Amino acid sequence: MDHNVLERWAERRRHEGRAVGLIELYEMVADAAGIGLHDLAIDHRQRLADASQPILWPGFERVAEPRYDADIVVVPFRAEWADRFDELRKRLSSALPDARIEHVGSTSVAGMAAKPIIDVMVSVADIDDEDSYRPAIEEVGVVLFTRDNEHRFFCAPLPEPRTLHVHVCARGGTFEREHLLFRDYLRSHDEDARRYEALKLSAAERWTDDRFGYTYAKNALIVDIIGRAETWARHHGWSPSPSGPPSAF
Repeated sequence: MDHNVLERWAERRRHEGRAVGLIELYEMVADAAGIGLHDLAIDHRQRLADASQPILWPGFERVAEPRYDADIVVVPFRAEWADRFDELRKRLSSALPDARIEHVGSTSVAGMAAKPIIDVMVSVADIDDEDSYRPAIEEVGVVLFTRDNEHRFFCAPLPEPRTLHVHVCARGGTFEREHLLFRDYLRSHDEDARRYEALKLSAAERWTDDRFGYTYAKNALIVDIIGRAETWARHHGWSPSPSGPPSAF
């Protein structure tokens, strides 16, 4: 049954776009089984999340064993997050002088509650040339977990704590642009920042045992905010700075 639902969900995503994410797949599977969304067992949700990745991320390939550690916790903003990023940027910049290294994600938005995990985005000329950046990135305590057509994802393996994510993408590409735009828009639009924060807090309570569920519970709002951020960017002449200076609050 899941296979047929997965095909219908994939077709829906092709027609409706990326606002159709993993939560919609959960809902379709639960509806087909005649149960509530949260009656789906966590191991069932994990299998669905794994099956969805090649559709959500074309070219998806798993490199390391997945870590399904959950216990999603969103904490009040901490000024130390900027300091932690600065330390990481210095270490990475010394080894990757030609890369653009940026603080992204919720810990990069002053005042916003977030999971206490620093998201670092490293933009390079050629993401397929992993030998040119992978050793330097793994020196900071993470390993390559997944690759796809748009980016590479690095995280600490179990049993190490999850305190850092590194995302490698193509410089000048869509992944880089949208992450910088989303960050800069939230930094300058408090109302949308608070809407996003409120959703994060409620999602952390509802999906505390499911990291994928937590992530995609925010998907529709993220897509909506990026759409309005693109309008803001056109009206105000925003674009990623060509020189890629260090991020600052």
